[in-house]
Amino acid sequence: MKLLSLIFAVIVATSVSRAALIAHWNFDENTGATAANSANATFNGTLAGGAAWVPGPLGFGSALAFDGVDDQVNTSYSAVAGSVARTVTAWIKYPNQPGSSPNEFDAILSYGNNTSTNRWTFRVSDTAAIGAYRLRLEVSGAGVNGDTLLNDDLWHHVAVVQSGGTLSTVALYVDGLPQTLTYNGAGAGHAINTIVGTNTVRIGASSHSAAYNILGTIDDVRMYDEALTQAQIQAIMVPEPSAALLGLVALGFLPRRRR
Repeated sequence: MKLLSLIFAVIVATSVSRAALIAHWNFDENTGATAANSANATFNGTLAGGAAWVPGPLGFGSALAFDGVDDQVNTSYSAVAGSVARTVTAWIKYPNQPGSSPNEFDAILSYGNNTSTNRWTFRVSDTAAIGAYRLRLEVSGAGVNGDTLLNDDLWHHVAVVQSGGTLSTVALYVDGLPQTLTYNGAGAGHAINTIVGTNTVRIGASSHSAAYNILGTIDDVRMYDEALTQAQIQAIMVPEPSAALLGLVALGFLPRRRR
């Protein structure tokens, strides 16, 4: 019964986490130069620079490793613009590197014009160049930073949630837990007004600077067009059930959730 309860919880979590999913690059291909967007195939990603397929976190299939020089995934996706609410989540594995590394601005996902309030870059940051890499949302002219160290060469689930039109409405999560936030630049009141133009979504890089190419591994990148709750983010961290398991549910061997 405990196993059935666990399986049922996984299925419920999966349905909740898909509520507002508008883009999902799960990186499960493990071969080739295309990263499929399972939420909208019009905006599949194209691998560039030699990004390499590697094993992902347990239960999540393959992932992509980036060299910090020119590896990235390019898409034509304009994503969410203006001050509209959004959430981006991913798994990342970041190496234990010194603060003198040239990769102290490593982007997980970035898009938008590089003008004040317009660029939206979710990244790992060591702005003090002391080897202390933390989560950051950077909006041209300012940024908000988390407090958990990420450069330990272990998998971490990371998320950024924006519920309004300023940095004060942003929350950051690491492994499902909210971060204690600090601000720099124009501070918490800095406006968010994403204008995309030709600077569409890139994973592992930013169109405005090669210095933002990430040195590390990324998996299961998702974007939602609403601000998810902590419970929803924690649900996303659970691997989705296999096709075989879902088949058992459909056949009635396991309990199904009533709608």
